[in-house]
Amino acid sequence: MKPSPAHFRGVGADGNCQGILDSSTRRHQFGAEFDQHLVRQGPEHHYRASEKRFRDRSVNSTKGSVSGFPTYCGRRQLFGIAEEFDGKATGNNTMNEAETRAEHIDPALKDAGWGVVEGSKILREFPITPGRIEGHGRRAKSHQADYVLVYQNHKLAVNEAKAWDKPLTEGVAQAKDYAAKMAVRFAYATNGQGIYGVDMQTGKEGELTGYPTPDELWAMTFAEANAWRDRFSAVPFEDKGGSHPSRYYQDIAVERVMEAISENRDRILLTLATGTGKTFIAFQIAWKLFHSRWSLSHEPSRRPRILFLADRNILANQAYNAFSAFPEDALVRIAPDDIRKKGRVPTNGSIFFTIFQTFMSGPPKDGHPSPYFGEYPPDFFDFIVIDECHRGGANDESNWRGIL
Repeated sequence: MKPSPAHFRGVGADGNCQGILDSSTRRHQFGAEFDQHLVRQGPEHHYRASEKRFRDRSVNSTKGSVSGFPTYCGRRQLFGIAEEFDGKATGNNTMNEAETRAEHIDPALKDAGWGVVEGSKILREFPITPGRIEGHGRRAKSHQADYVLVYQNHKLAVNEAKAWDKPLTEGVAQAKDYAAKMAVRFAYATNGQGIYGVDMQTGKEGELTGYPTPDELWAMTFAEANAWRDRFSAVPFEDKGGSHPSRYYQDIAVERVMEAISENRDRILLTLATGTGKTFIAFQIAWKLFHSRWSLSHEPSRRPRILFLADRNILANQAYNAFSAFPEDALVRIAPDDIRKKGRVPTNGSIFFTIFQTFMSGPPKDGHPSPYFGEYPPDFFDFIVIDECHRGGANDESNWRGIL
């Protein structure tokens, strides 16, 4: 339906409604640019953006004078035409990315249950990397995902948004890149008019009729049910109130370890560069095990007993301090002096810290070495973290190998 001149109401300098204003007068008063804003669909804040562009304009015409831009009453009259056409007017073609997201993408995600279903949330403008360091205090362009879809504390998909008038597949390459970096299975790209989906695991991709719901995306990601994976997922990362967020590769490391534990694998190797936060990763793993009450019995009947084993006191002390978010009575620092003083190894606690040398020491008994680690039953510790395991602890001929 094409609007007739009678559909357009004029406004005076005081913003009051003033009868009928035909389309030729509108163009004379406000210019062709105004026509594009007149039919724009959307909430009132988008009209305010238009108001700013016309606010200082003062135009005289044969039909009367208009100074500035119409007040709320006038705007509702002028822009009411957009509502008559159910948003199908040509003004949608000029929406920028922010407007497209607000008017089309956000509602589509909400309709699918994201941010509505309990346990689901949308991370907007999610920082992935701050950019490659180029030297001289400069970094390359940062990587930031428009949307990350999270359910049960798992990042399941990225969604890249583009403006309304961009091709649907404009953001596909970007979405794939971000999904690969974050090791999430699904990537989506949208311009508000359609949705393009990619399964990074199977390579299947194409246009979709809508976003999957949180439960549907969870089922697509994890085809087989796993009770311990669900219990681990229910425990969020400990980020000290948001002041210590994890890095994307740390998320990947933790999730892969938890997946391996849920599948009853008993040896897991993590290899990361110096300075990438291996102790932080070990803390998050222990945090999830502790709060989910995982143990070797595979029944959530008690807190686990976790040993952090290092080859230098400075590393054991560093880890002990990094685990400060745990209850104080859960942390135990195993030291030779304390063992000699008490006459036995400590057993009351959940997270134990020591070094190989301490475990290998101990007074001889019956003329034979009697290292302290021998006082613990073989199955006392449910989970052992070996820091810097590429050193002495990994050598088959090492004297320390007996501990393991």
